[in-house]
Amino acid sequence: MADHGTCSECHFFEPLNIQGLVAQKVPTGKCRRNAPLPAYLSGVMAVRRDADHWPLVRPDDWCGEFRARRT
Repeated sequence: MADHGTCSECHFFEPLNIQGLVAQKVPTGKCRRNAPLPAYLSGVMAVRRDADHWPLVRPDDWCGEFRARRT
């Protein structure tokens, strides 16, 4: 058994509103552990409403920064 929790169990995980088959194939949450990064596209700032980017993760991903979600 692994000694770490998964992203879906982490305090820093923010689920996205994705459902159905798409949710099974793409990241379905944002990791808010660190500050967001600027959104760049091929070295040029991306033209988006939000100019920063939170890393997208799958619920079963994990990292060494896990902190259990408070209940």
